[in-house]
Amino acid sequence: MIVLNSHADVTTTVYRNDFTRNWYKLNDVNGRSISDILERPEAFPVEFDIVRGADTSTGALRVRANNRSYYAYGVESILGLSFGGAATRNEFEFGIRYHKDQEDRFQHDDRYRMSGGRMILTQGGAPGSSDNRLGDAKAWAFFIQDEISAGRWTFTPGLRYEHVELVRTDFATTDPARNAPTRVRTNTVGVLIPGVGVTFSLTPAVGIFGGVHKGFAPPGPGSTQETDAESSINYEFGVRTQGAPLQAQVVGFFNDYDNLLGRDTLSAGGSGSGLLFNGGKARIYGLESSFNSDLRRLWDANLSLPVRFSYTFTRAEFRSGFASEFEPWGTVASGDDLPYVPNHQLSVGIGFGRSNWNVDFESNYVGAMRTRAGSGHIPLLFSTDARWVLDTAAEYGLTERARLFVAIQNIANNEYVVARAPAGARPGLPRTFSGGIRFNLGF
Repeated sequence: MIVLNSHADVTTTVYRNDFTRNWYKLNDVNGRSISDILERPEAFPVEFDIVRGADTSTGALRVRANNRSYYAYGVESILGLSFGGAATRNEFEFGIRYHKDQEDRFQHDDRYRMSGGRMILTQGGAPGSSDNRLGDAKAWAFFIQDEISAGRWTFTPGLRYEHVELVRTDFATTDPARNAPTRVRTNTVGVLIPGVGVTFSLTPAVGIFGGVHKGFAPPGPGSTQETDAESSINYEFGVRTQGAPLQAQVVGFFNDYDNLLGRDTLSAGGSGSGLLFNGGKARIYGLESSFNSDLRRLWDANLSLPVRFSYTFTRAEFRSGFASEFEPWGTVASGDDLPYVPNHQLSVGIGFGRSNWNVDFESNYVGAMRTRAGSGHIPLLFSTDARWVLDTAAEYGLTERARLFVAIQNIANNEYVVARAPAGARPGLPRTFSGGIRFNLGF
């Protein structure tokens, strides 16, 4: 940050992130997807026996190396201006940001056979022979915002402009050197994104607030011309209190989607193309609440007793019908619930601590939710499990700069289904222990 004078400053941020991963996993058995085999084992008895360890012919198991690398970098600069008189005060921000990112897919398939309960490689795939492509995005963003304070009122109007250029470059799966692309698809999106927030102070500690903001997401590299940008209008209204002994907030929200985007990913049960597609109109609404307090005033002044509570109720439903090859959506009718959105989420926590140690307990509840769009009763095979999970963590200060910590997640070792994609039911985290030492280097 550079302070120009008592009323102006400039903050500039430069960033870069690089990430590489290779998700090496069983893709199919005898050409049958793992989802189909596990969902209907009676229809694929041979393949189901193979999944359980039976011997196979050469190359019956295909394992995909989802080898991908990513980078993102950019620069953002914000000019802040403040001025005001006896009745009002203005805090202006003018910002500009340039952002560039890329996804590099260079995937291949290996073939295995099963023998005596062991997977044996029979044919290695050539790098890039399964998927060989680049997805690039470049964006400019400009925004202006003014926080206007007048007595008990605070108004925060803002306007943002986004210009996004998207490019997908495909190479032949027989061209690992990427000498010449087989196809290049481009798309350009420009959008104005307005919003406004309002706060009114009932007392110095209690205020009510609300806001209306436009939501936006670009369609992604390689998407078809028919794929629209995601667009929504989002509303919120709530009340909050701050200060001892209680911090609390209750807020209602309503998100009205003119077009909801879905993404075809392996982790969501899709083909893994990564493409986005139209999901039509949808609405998501609900209530969020949170309460935090330290009850140390009821105890020895040297012992802190923080308590926490939060609850979220959510309804999410499609408001238009369509047919999709994306497994979690399928054929959708207006009024169907969105998959993987629980109606109820609850968290309760309590802690104990002194100056050099603390112990925390956290209990979380998530209700059952659909894994495929639909309405009415949720079929067992298209549902996750409702679950309560109890975690605990403790810390002890060894020195001013070093703290010993231990943690246990899922103390009761509850077993439950958290998803049914990809490839069938997925269990929650079992009882897990962790520990170590944290150092504060003080830089």
